Amino acid sequence: MLAASAAGHLHQREALPVLMALRTSDIDHLIRAGLLTPAETTRSSHHRRTVVPLYRWADLQRLLNSRRIDWEQVCATPPGRRSPLAELPDVRPAAAR
Repeated sequence: MLAASAAGHLHQREALPVLMALRTSDIDHLIRAGLLTPAETTRSSHHRRTVVPLYRWADLQRLLNSRRIDWEQVCATPPGRRSPLAELPDVRPAAAR
């Protein structure tokens, strides 16, 4: 039961780089490519009009265990260099970019 609870734990976008040991730009590429999508949304407690996306821990783990991405190469990319994830296709329609 405890493992299931942890797997269902939700995290805000700002926590993902630390949780996944990735750069913020890498998270942006994963979201842009549709590989990382929010499990739920909530309203900000400070600004009720602001919708906050929440990401499930199990989904983050599943993505990090995916063989579709060379995580070793992604993590080895030094700061200031273009991320290999930048090559992922954009799933947003052209009008939304």
